[in-house]
Amino acid sequence: GANIAEQVSDLTRVRDNKKISAMEMIQILRSQNKTELLLIKLFDRFHNITTIFIKPPHKRQEIIFETQQEFIALAKYLKLPEIGERLSEYCKLHAS
Repeated sequence: GANIAEQVSDLTRVRDNKKISAMEMIQILRSQNKTELLLIKLFDRFHNITTIFIKPPHKRQEIIFETQQEFIALAKYLKLPEIGERLSEYCKLHAS
């Protein structure tokens, strides 16, 4: 139970009463060597990008940009190049 609570806290993007970026979250988790949590972030993004079509266009572009800048590199870092390739394909498919 305590381990789950700690992981949920680690995945919360609110720090010092402000929301941090995905890039900052990834950097924090990498510096703490929290590979399991990086995997959760990556697969959460993978799910989000597969349902991106339900988002408004401006939000879609933000998600695509963030995915291209942070999550494709994260997939490579985690030695999951196939996931990175799929993320890239979804970004290209939904870019306007």
